[in-house]
Amino acid sequence: MWSEGSAVVCRTLLALSVLALPAVAAAEPRVAFTVEDGWLRFAVRQDDKPVADAAVSVFTEQGAPWAKGETGDNGKGGFPLPRGDEVLVELKLGEKTADLITLRRTGDGVEPAEVLVTFGLRPCCRVPSRGGVYQPGPDVSPASSGRWLAWTVMSGCLLVGGSLVVLALRGRGQ
Repeated sequence: MWSEGSAVVCRTLLALSVLALPAVAAAEPRVAFTVEDGWLRFAVRQDDKPVADAAVSVFTEQGAPWAKGETGDNGKGGFPLPRGDEVLVELKLGEKTADLITLRRTGDGVEPAEVLVTFGLRPCCRVPSRGGVYQPGPDVSPASSGRWLAWTVMSGCLLVGGSLVVLALRGRGQ
C-alpha cells in the first residue's frame, strides 16, 4: 500500500499545485473604451480593481503620436479623439508594454468597446517590401491562456510524483 514516502510525495505535489495556481491565475488587465463629447474615455482594470499609473500613448491611424498620459488612481483617463477611422492605443503597465490596440470608429463610439490587454501575443514586424506594419489576428491557442503555465507545472509535478510512487512501490516489491 502507501508508504510514508509516497504520502509525503503526494502532499508535496498537492502543495506545489496549489501554490502555482494563484501566481498564474490572476486575470489579465482589461481596458474599456467609451466616446463622450469627442473624447475617448478609458478605464483599465485588473481583477475588478482599477489599475493606477498605467502609461497610455495614443497614435493616429497613420502612426503619428497624438496624446500621452497616465491613468489616475481610479484607473481612468481620456483624450480628445483624433480624426480618422482608426485610433491606436498603447498601454504600459509597470515595465511591461502591452500589445498595440486598434480601435475603429463606429457611429457613436469605437470598437472594440472592451479589450483584454495582452503582452507579446500579437508580435508586429516590419514588412521590408512595403515598410508597413503587419499585425496578425489574436492568438487563440491554449498557450495564449495564463492557465497554460499552471497546467504545465501541475502536469509535470504529477508525472514526476507518479513516477516516484511507482518506483517506491517497485522497490518494496509490491
